[in-house]
Amino acid sequence: MQSSPWLRVFMGYAWPRFLLVAIAVIVLVATISATVGGPPPFELLVVLTVSLLIGAIVMGSFPAGRATIVLAIIVGLQFLLMGQMSEPWSSSSSVLIPGNAGGAIVGDVVRRGIAASRRKVSTDVWVVNDVSEPRTDLARRGSSEALLSWDSGVSGGFSVARDNARFYAVGNSVSGFIVHCAADSRDDKEWRVLGSICGTGETEIRIPSGPAYAPSGVVVDLETVEAALRGFFHYRGPDPGLSWTSGDEVLDLRFG
Repeated sequence: MQSSPWLRVFMGYAWPRFLLVAIAVIVLVATISATVGGPPPFELLVVLTVSLLIGAIVMGSFPAGRATIVLAIIVGLQFLLMGQMSEPWSSSSSVLIPGNAGGAIVGDVVRRGIAASRRKVSTDVWVVNDVSEPRTDLARRGSSEALLSWDSGVSGGFSVARDNARFYAVGNSVSGFIVHCAADSRDDKEWRVLGSICGTGETEIRIPSGPAYAPSGVVVDLETVEAALRGFFHYRGPDPGLSWTSGDEVLDLRFG
């Protein structure tokens, strides 16, 4: 019996992030209580709660790259608004950044859960960026065309799936791509990253949450990604004719 998409997101991604947010909130409230010598001011708790909600709503409602920009603008407006208010509201602005940041983590999990619940993966069809296509030729052509202009900073990760096999890439044709592939995506040990992690050089690429740095050996050009994508349609997993890297570090580079 297959687990629900929400449960898979929770088991593999959500629970450590929820735990992190909960611990951070507890530590923040405890620190404030110790500083003021009693319970935190009511106004501060209100600001913290509202900022958590705003961060979650924004990050859960927009694509990751756009959400970061929108949230940064909203946080700036919050500081301006709080600065115009009287005490003790104005001094409560100290929790705006941690509150919105914690909410953003929660919202990211919600967005991933919604995307997972909408994704219809069947043994009989290809799923290209959450769109089902039963014909292999059309799926191959559509994914190749989409890849040419794909930018993860705007559209998120590039994904092709068939049953449990999955091809996943982040980046764009200018900065390069990081490509992950697995014949059985349910097993973390099956995941491979295209290229080599060895070396000290780093390259900046575009991932769903914005710019990021990754080992230069795993940042590949568009032509190489196209070859890996063609191989995925043929092998329904990593093309054995290309250079792949396995191991625990592979998962650290699988940017969502």
